[in-house]
Formats: sequence, structure tokens, C-alpha cells
Amino acid sequence: MGLGLLWPLVAYGWAIHQRPPRQPVTQALFEGVTYQRLIRQVPRSQVIHVVTVDLLAPGVQVMMTPGDRPPSQPSLPVGDILGKNPGSLPQTLGDSPSPDRSSFPHRFFPARTTTTFAQEFQTQVAVNAGYFYPFEERTPWDYLPSAGDPVQVSGQSIANGQVDAMPRSRRNWPVLCFGLDATGSHPQGQILRQNTCPPGTTQATAGPFLVWPDRPTDLGKTPDRPYARTLAALDDRGTRLWLVVVDGKQPHYSEGATVAELGALLRELGAAVAVNLDGGGSTTLVVQGALGMGQGSGPLPPGNPPSNPSPPAKPQVVNAPIHGKWPRLERPVATHLGIYAQPLADPEP
Repeated sequence: MGLGLLWPLVAYGWAIHQRPPRQPVTQALFEGVTYQRLIRQVPRSQVIHVVTVDLLAPGVQVMMTPGDRPPSQPSLPVGDILGKNPGSLPQTLGDSPSPDRSSFPHRFFPARTTTTFAQEFQTQVAVNAGYFYPFEERTPWDYLPSAGDPVQVSGQSIANGQVDAMPRSRRNWPVLCFGLDATGSHPQGQILRQNTCPPGTTQATAGPFLVWPDRPTDLGKTPDRPYARTLAALDDRGTRLWLVVVDGKQPHYSEGATVAELGALLRELGAAVAVNLDGGGSTTLVVQGALGMGQGSGPLPPGNPPSNPSPPAKPQVVNAPIHGKWPRLERPVATHLGIYAQPLADPEP
């Protein structure tokens, strides 16, 4: 009986021991992809993870989790949904026509952890993405969704040019949209206030609000409290992407960030705008092979696994997620944002 009662304490202590050390790190992971771990003590303990992605680097591609597409439901390209022919993404903010959602199939997503997503689609980097439902969290062993359970997303979701979800209400959640640049060779992103992406979008997700480096975010009546966060930010050209993960809910290790603090961080990074993605216990960052061990996939189309002569390194969690109040426990979520990238070039002798 005594050992049975002691086991949870030992397991909890071991989980805490597995968290990344509170030490700053800057490291190139893949061609065009760099990782930073930022450590803050003021205004509270914070561990911030930043992945900077040069979308113009050779082989860099972006991927979103695809929804389940039963044979009875045809694939619906973005241009068909919006009533236009797909083209390259516009370079300025604008309003797309309101699509007719009455006949649109809102597809389900099998809940996956971010590690499972990265392993299944063999991405080099991955973070959790959109908000989803249903969701309940009671204890580390009593929650939903479990892995494989069907869930739906809030806001628009697009994967490989096919629309998997459209906003179901008048809630105007901003969107993060990726398409090809004018050359057709590189991904280019934009973050829009409207709740749908324009024709030509190949990958997209949504979040409840934008974060700006130079102006406050209107949260309405919601208090700006420290929280575990996942953000996707872009520069003003849409050619540089920052994936920002702030660990939270872990006193004396990392207690999260407010939205105002995220704005200050965007100024430091040089980002123009960011969209707030799902946070809390969903906040997860995964890197293939963890730090210093990534292999890279080469320039393959999103959704196709790399053809490496040797097995790819396994994806590793590099932040400190906390699900059901249990450190380093990953939460199964609906969608993820993945990055494909090539391995670092060997240094010249």
C-alpha cells in the first residue's frame, strides 16, 4: 500500500525532472530554421521557445493537419468555396466574399498529440494549432478527447488546398493563411482580421485574436492573465514565420505570459503581427530528433513523407507541456502546424 501511494509522487517528480533546463539556447536546427529558448525572471518565471522559419529557404514548406474526408464527401478547394478561381495570395489585407456555408461539410479531425502528428507526417517542426471541441479535463487520466476521438475545430482550417472547416458562426476569428509566392516556389503567409482565407490558400488555421507589437490587443471583458501560449507570427512581407511557445501553469519554472508581454516579445523579434492559437495544456512544440539531431526531409510536397535512405530521427517535445496538471504530458488536439525543412549543410573543411 505504501509503495502504491508513493508511485504517483515518484512519477510526478520524474516528469518535472524531464522538463527542459532553464538555460538560454540558440541553435540552428535545419536550413532556414533556428530555435531559441529564452529565460525570463521578470515579471515572473518564464520559459519561452521561439522557432524562426525563413520561408524562402530551399525546401521549407508548411503543412496543416488534414481532416477526415469520407468518400461520400468530395474535396472542396478554396476557390470553389469562395466562388473564385484559386490564385496566388494577395499582398494586402482585404475582405473575401462571404461563402455559403449551408452545404459545407464540417469535417472531423482524429485527436492526435503533436508528437504523433510530427511522426505520422514526418515534419521537422510542429506546434499545436487551432482551438477545438469537445474538450474536458478533469485528471491526468480522465479527459477528452482521447487519442483518435473525433473532434471539430473553431474557425477555418485548410490543409493541402482543401477546406476542412469553415467558421460556423459570426465570430470573427482571424486567420493565418499560407499560399505560394509570386514565383510559385516558396510558401508565403499572411494574417487577416477576417475569418476566411482568400483563394490560393493551401494551408490555414484560425485563432481568437491578433497580437500586435505596436498596439494593445482588445480582449473585451477577458482579463489579460498569464497563460501558456502558442503564437504564429509573420513579418510584413509574409516570408518569415515565428512559432512562439510559452510554457505556463508551472510555478517557479514557467508561469505563462500575458498578451501585452507577447506584444513586447514580437517587437524584440521584429514580427509585424501574430495570431494567438490554442494555449494552456495544448501548448506543445516538437522538433525532429530534438536539438542538434534533426535530419531534414528535403523539398517534398506537404503531406508526403520524406524519402530518406535511413529512418528519420524521432520527434521530441522540446518545451514543457502540462496536461491535466501533469508535467510533460501531451494533450491530443485537433490540428497542428508543421514545417518541412532540409538538413543543415555540412560545414566546409
